[in-house]
Amino acid sequence: MILRELKNYQTDRNYDEMRFFDTVETLDIIEKGEQKFMEELLVCEMHNVRIHDDFKAILKENKLK
Repeated sequence: MILRELKNYQTDRNYDEMRFFDTVETLDIIEKGEQKFMEELLVCEMHNVRIHDDFKAILKENKLK
């Protein structure tokens, strides 16, 4: 999604400055959401809420990319 948006921005003949800033803002929102999600998972683990091993593996895989 991010790469597509940046490519569209680059190839668009009508360079709208706000479009670039909106894209950067969206990336920031996504990063904050991911951080909040990881904090919630930590709270779950602290309260002994079992998280499926497959789900943990997916999260670890995504962190490595």
